[in-house]
Amino acid sequence: MMGISTNATDRPSSKAAQVIALTQRLSAAGLPVQRATDVAQVFPSAAASQNKQVRPQLSVVPESVASEPYESNSAAPETSSSVRTASGATMGTVAIPEALQSMLPTGGLPRRRLSTCGNSPLLVVELIAAALQAGNYVAVVNWPQLLLTQLVDYGINVERLVLIPHPGADPLGVVGMLVDGIDLVVYHDAGGGAVRNRQLPPTQIRPLTAKLRRGCAAVLVVGAQVSHAAVQISATPIHIHGLGYGTGRIRGIELAVAVTVQGRPAQHRQLMVTATGFTRPTRAAEGRLRCRNAV
Repeated sequence: MMGISTNATDRPSSKAAQVIALTQRLSAAGLPVQRATDVAQVFPSAAASQNKQVRPQLSVVPESVASEPYESNSAAPETSSSVRTASGATMGTVAIPEALQSMLPTGGLPRRRLSTCGNSPLLVVELIAAALQAGNYVAVVNWPQLLLTQLVDYGINVERLVLIPHPGADPLGVVGMLVDGIDLVVYHDAGGGAVRNRQLPPTQIRPLTAKLRRGCAAVLVVGAQVSHAAVQISATPIHIHGLGYGTGRIRGIELAVAVTVQGRPAQHRQLMVTATGFTRPTRAAEGRLRCRNAV
């Protein structure tokens, strides 16, 4: 594989050819790969998504919250302007939502390093959206349940998105192949079964980190921990906006986000995810549904 430019705006035709070659290698190994040609099947049209009363990316709240007490209030809270648009990432990083950039010293996820994220589909979709919007190639490995229709609602070009929902017996080996041509590889760990955020064994991580140093990707491990992670991100839903007693629509989910950079204390921020992306609440909202479980 030829070297990859770290500049997200520099996308020569060889870059696309490199990604195509990667997907062909995976397909030849018998692994199902979904690319832009599959978008019509993977994603409903934007118009169809907009006709739905509840957007799919807001449906990831644990079912247990349905029994939680709440007050009637169908109005969405006041928010500042959208802060989902990614900007300011350096050449050595992959772009992230602007609301998170000040929490990382480099303003993005570091390339050639492993980072981790709690099992929060809502947050991960926003990270994918920011990377794609900045022109990066993104791969999602081992997460067939992840709903990505919100990307279409955002108007984001998904041609640079590669999905490997069933990577076979060696998912980290597949991740190791992708770091040669993909900018952001999201790996969802399902090997722990009922064990949440299990520690991945060093014997599985070492071959991946060796390949990662030679590539130019940032790898985000979701639902598991790794030793010496460059960045650790977690998100806990704390309020749901827009629901009343038997009425209303989900208009926003408020998250308590924590980011820990290796060697630094954790930083905390409260963010809202709405139909237009990340926003920051500007006032305390009424009629919130409190969530006890992290997503």
